[in-house]
Amino acid sequence: MLSMATKHLEIVERSNKPSSEDSPPSLFVLDALLQLISIQCQVNTNGSRRDEITANIERMERICGENGIIDGCQLLHSAYTMKSMTLIKDERVSDALKLLEETYVNQLKKLRNDKSHPFLEQCISQMALLQKVTQKTEDAIESYTNLAKIKELYYGEATESLVITLKNLGAVQTMANKNEEATATLERAITIVRKVIDQKKVKDQKVFNQHVTEIIFLL
Repeated sequence: MLSMATKHLEIVERSNKPSSEDSPPSLFVLDALLQLISIQCQVNTNGSRRDEITANIERMERICGENGIIDGCQLLHSAYTMKSMTLIKDERVSDALKLLEETYVNQLKKLRNDKSHPFLEQCISQMALLQKVTQKTEDAIESYTNLAKIKELYYGEATESLVITLKNLGAVQTMANKNEEATATLERAITIVRKVIDQKKVKDQKVFNQHVTEIIFLL
């Protein structure tokens, strides 16, 4: 997969070579770079691999800058979210959370403060988890609330992903001693669980049962 992504990048670079030395690099290269970064983040992220990821992200930043995209673009923001995963593996949780929060703010600017935009899903999901782990409960509640809106708006209500998001929201509401809100959230999750079962949308029964058990425990 890694070699294929590297070759794909080389092909895209050849096909979109600037017409002159003064011309900025093609924006079409960004997508191929992001695909490569995604695979690099999934494989073993040793020291040299992390350096490669950082170098590729910096290259994306330069391409955006040379094309006059000062605040970056969605592809670059996605790369930052992927980079946060490597920071987590290095146990640099605070650095990862800071990167995600900065990325989220920059994405919001691009999206005209639309907190329910699907482009935010990946960043919010990762950010909410770290906010929960670091016990930033109020921030986590806001993040999981926005994430639930995105899940429902773009995937529908009867989905496992919304059940999981509501479970996590209920958990952080419990951590913040917002028991009435937590109960309402978790009861809604149970209602959706029944819909998912009725519509036969369970992908992995064992995993799904585990999430249901956790919801019942929180109630």
